[in-house]
Amino acid sequence: MEAPGTDFDEYEFECTFCKDNIRPPATVCETGHAICSRCGRFLEDHPTCAGSPHEARCFATDNFARLGIHEPYPTVECNCPVSLTSRSQCPWAGKLEEIKKHIIQNHDKRIADKSGKFSMPFTNVTSQASYSLVISTLGEVFLRRAQIRDDNFYLVVMYIGPIKYASRFKYSFTINKKNSVENISICQKTRSFTENCEDIYRSRNCIKLHYDVVSDFLLDNNDLPNMMEISRV
Repeated sequence: MEAPGTDFDEYEFECTFCKDNIRPPATVCETGHAICSRCGRFLEDHPTCAGSPHEARCFATDNFARLGIHEPYPTVECNCPVSLTSRSQCPWAGKLEEIKKHIIQNHDKRIADKSGKFSMPFTNVTSQASYSLVISTLGEVFLRRAQIRDDNFYLVVMYIGPIKYASRFKYSFTINKKNSVENISICQKTRSFTENCEDIYRSRNCIKLHYDVVSDFLLDNNDLPNMMEISRV
């Protein structure tokens, strides 16, 4: 809530690392960048702050953040996405702001922890197939969903977090033909976990390839090797 007579820009209170709203206790690195308490442990991975990993408490940022703070999560009820990635069902349901904590605490072994470019092949690819995978990277949690149907291959990466921050991440998808220099590489912005996949597929805010094209890149065992990277925009 804003203080009377004071104008605040939410971007002035963003964490330099994750771009989320800073909530006390806030810290600053030796070069003066404001960092939220959650991202302090990732400081060494930041391209600007990597050389100054010793952070210090910033009470001034705390006070300003309290005045200009915005609620980062809307009140959205959702189910656990891990149920989409395995045969066992998770009965959990709750608010969007609680889902990341639930996933990390209860489904740690079902999360693919990745950094930079990574390979997660699609196995036993056929003209009718679907795949789901929960990915942890950049200190965030994402859901990769792929579906093959109606002669098309669809792929979308969904951000599990504040809806308005989903567009701050992007993902690249690359497939290479075996024993050839031929490849296909596509980049898209992530979508929100709260969106309906059918709507995303129809709007083409995803990766869409004709199945005949994808089949040319399959290995002899019908696996589709690929390289992916999730990064900040």
